[in-house]
Amino acid sequence: MSALPGVTVQAERARKNAEAALNDATTRVNELTINLTSITGDRRRFEADMASIQAELDEAQRGRREAEERADRLQLEVNRLADELRREQENYKNAESVRKSLEIEIREINVKLEEAESFAQREGKRLIAKLQARVSVS
Repeated sequence: MSALPGVTVQAERARKNAEAALNDATTRVNELTINLTSITGDRRRFEADMASIQAELDEAQRGRREAEERADRLQLEVNRLADELRREQENYKNAESVRKSLEIEIREINVKLEEAESFAQREGKRLIAKLQARVSVS
C-alpha cells in the first residue's frame, strides 16, 4: 500500500497545482474583464467626443459658409457703392465744370452790361444835350 499513499500525495499535489492554476486563471480573467470594461468605457467616451467634435466642425463649417455668403453680399454692396461714388464724382466734376463756365459767362455778361450801361449813359447824356439844344433853339 505504499504505492497508494504516493499516488494520493501526487494526486493531492496535482489537485493543489490545478486549483492554483485555476485561481491564477480566474484572477487573470477578472483583470482582463476589468481592462476590457475600462477600454469599452474609454471607447464610448472617445466616440462621444468624436461626435461632439464632428458637431462642432459641422457648426464651424456652416458658420464659415454663412460668413462667406455675407462677405459676398457685402462685396457686391461695396462694388455697387463704389460705382455709385464714381458716378457721383463724375457728376460733381461735370457740375463743377458747368459752374466755372457759368461764372465765366456771368463775368462776361457783367462786362457787357457795364459796357452797355456806360454806352447808355453816354448816349443818354448826348441825347439829353441834343434835346436841350433843340429846346433852346426853339
